[in-house]
Amino acid sequence: MDFLLRRTEELADRYGMLQAGDHILAGVSGGADSVCLLYLLRELAPRRDFLLEAVHVEHGIRGAESESDCVFVRELCARLEIPLSVEHIRVPDLAKALGQGTEETAREERYRIFLETALKTGANKIAVAHNLNDQAETVLWNLTRGSSLRGLGGIRPVRSLGKKGGEGREIFLIRPLIGTRRREIESFLMEKGIPFCTDRTNEDLEITRNRIRLSVLPELEALNSRTAEHISLAAEQLRETEDYLARQTAKAAGEMIRSGPEGGTKILLLDRFFREDPLIRRRVLRECIRGVMPGGSLKDVGRVHVEELLALASMSCGKAASLPGGGRAVREDGILRFIPPGFAAEAAREEWMEVPLREEGTFSFGGSPYRCAFGSLFPGGNAPGSPAVIEQKRYTKWLSYDTMGAYLCMRTRRSGDYLIVNASGGRQKLKDYFIGCKIPREIRDRIPLLAQGSHILWVVGGRISEGARVKCGDPYIKVVKEDEARLPDGG
Repeated sequence: MDFLLRRTEELADRYGMLQAGDHILAGVSGGADSVCLLYLLRELAPRRDFLLEAVHVEHGIRGAESESDCVFVRELCARLEIPLSVEHIRVPDLAKALGQGTEETAREERYRIFLETALKTGANKIAVAHNLNDQAETVLWNLTRGSSLRGLGGIRPVRSLGKKGGEGREIFLIRPLIGTRRREIESFLMEKGIPFCTDRTNEDLEITRNRIRLSVLPELEALNSRTAEHISLAAEQLRETEDYLARQTAKAAGEMIRSGPEGGTKILLLDRFFREDPLIRRRVLRECIRGVMPGGSLKDVGRVHVEELLALASMSCGKAASLPGGGRAVREDGILRFIPPGFAAEAAREEWMEVPLREEGTFSFGGSPYRCAFGSLFPGGNAPGSPAVIEQKRYTKWLSYDTMGAYLCMRTRRSGDYLIVNASGGRQKLKDYFIGCKIPREIRDRIPLLAQGSHILWVVGGRISEGARVKCGDPYIKVVKEDEARLPDGG
């Protein structure tokens, strides 16, 4: 007990797992690992000043054996005077209904129940019993199936599950045994005469993880008895590398990814993109995909998608690539535009209704914040009446108020819309402008337009009408799309 306690406390101190005032919910299946975890936490609770409860999920997979395990855990927690919550589910039926594997469904349901129980009981940390061998097995399995760097980092000792519930309390998943070998756990239980349950499905070699545990890892340990430890140490270094790259990716993404003006889409600024190392480029592309996928999921996104996008970024305008689920990426002038799966024009939605600009201040359109301001004389060093020299900003525009009538509005396109494209008053249909800019058909109905009647003064994110170009000394209106104006400009 003393050896395992010291090992557990050292790991807990390193990762901040067990702190005074914590409320720990331990997941207990009845197997050796979880029983050992429960005994260790019970011993540490008064020393570390935290509350301890337990939760057991009866999966309904092994019939009477599963029910027997549940009875065992009830009796164990009663004997140790640890409050216990029990949930019964039928994983085989759920797996069939969801069209996925039994093991995957069992895991998803188990963690769902753990989290729900933590919210009910007020626990802020959920303790599960993964050990050093589980870590090695996970890394080997991820390696064989072609995992990313994140997958090769294996199981994290501590992971935030986010802020949950009405109070917005952050809940963490902790693994106090992740530095302890399985044989050390079993030896401890045997020496102390502590009983535990055995799951016969753990011997099924048809299950990949079992084959790694029972066949692959023992062969590697025959070559070096510290194989599991070495794999775990390598995983730790890879997690540190992944965390560093994640910070660098977030910084780069903040400088080159922006929301599309039509809402729902993402824009990647290619000039900034090509200044990055290829490793960061690939990671940024994944963030672009994440930004348009439902729930931010990358579940079906593989290396092939990223490589296709990398090639697309170097192609000419008008080329496109498919994304999982029906999304698309389109190469345009200086950008890649990412379009979500199922994206459809919904100009009739409330946030896309016409918004009049009658006074200074802020307003919302298409879910984005805008700000407008009026000025009496546009400043400039040129003679009054000459064209003003204005720093070009994609999402900040100055327009001459003298050239406009009284009613201005922000809206989406309508039949008959046009721009004035030269000083002599030549017109271009808005539709032709969109076609010339290779703007995909499915997003044209979401692009915000500053308009006076059918005259489009500004295509947000694009050009302004020559009929609204400001001159020095003109009264003017300044319009800013605020969530984009703070980012480095891409055109």
